[in-house]
Amino acid sequence: MDIINDKNFSSENRTVVTFGKFDGIHTGHKLLINKAVAIAEKEGLKTILCTFDMRKWKSHSEPQITDVKEKEIICNELGVDILLEIPFDDSIALLEPEEFINEFIRKKLNAEYVVVGTDWKYGKDRKGDVESLVKYSNTYGYTAVIEEKITIDNREISSTWIRDEIKSGNMEKANELLGYPYFFYGMVESGKKLGRTIGFPTINLSVDCDKILPPYGVYASIIKIGGRVLHGVTNVGVRPTVDDDERVSVETYIFDFDEQVYGEYIMVEPVHFIRKEKKFESLAELKKQLECDIFNVKKFYNKI
Repeated sequence: MDIINDKNFSSENRTVVTFGKFDGIHTGHKLLINKAVAIAEKEGLKTILCTFDMRKWKSHSEPQITDVKEKEIICNELGVDILLEIPFDDSIALLEPEEFINEFIRKKLNAEYVVVGTDWKYGKDRKGDVESLVKYSNTYGYTAVIEEKITIDNREISSTWIRDEIKSGNMEKANELLGYPYFFYGMVESGKKLGRTIGFPTINLSVDCDKILPPYGVYASIIKIGGRVLHGVTNVGVRPTVDDDERVSVETYIFDFDEQVYGEYIMVEPVHFIRKEKKFESLAELKKQLECDIFNVKKFYNKI
């Protein structure tokens, strides 16, 4: 898969394009992506997932469910050929709907098919919608494919809903809506190794500042390292017992695991909330609580 962050990108190949914010790439997003990939494979075209990077254009952007690298991993697994993240600016914001179609869909993306959801908006002041997308399709030589929204519990799946569930610590519901476990992906960093001194060696990941986080606390977690699927206890937070700064980290004790994996890329999935993060008066108190956390996490896994 090619990853492109370029406003001036243009495709020499005829394509199937799907547009959206794609934050989290949840179950509803995957419906669009799978449809686009299926059409591309049938017609011998390239699939482009096109989204607009708003971070430099907006004065404030909301935290994302998936950071840039995590989005790349999911798109690659789904069979996308090109992940195109276009830096958004005023020149794009001011395009009238028909200008947007001519500029992006016809000229830059060379689209033969455009796959979007029923609520997709585009162009200046978001005046463009799926009706105008269909209306212009003959003029600009593409086929518009409109997919209905997916619902759970009689409610449309949305990134906003998922963010709310993550912020409340309801990882089970968030994962149901996502269609996969919410996860952290990154390189294992060398920490202070305090966990090793109390019999609980941990692995540490730093967190992208733009990523939405569940409540600071302890979670039952699944850890994926080099094709292996392991289980453990993860603390998401600032580690108040051992650190004085506010740097957020993901610190994980893996059951029956004592390998050196510094510098390796791993995935950590906090799947069930155990307790809130708290500060202990001593490492002895922290050790006692960790023993309790491990017991509760193993008890959780024995139930599923």
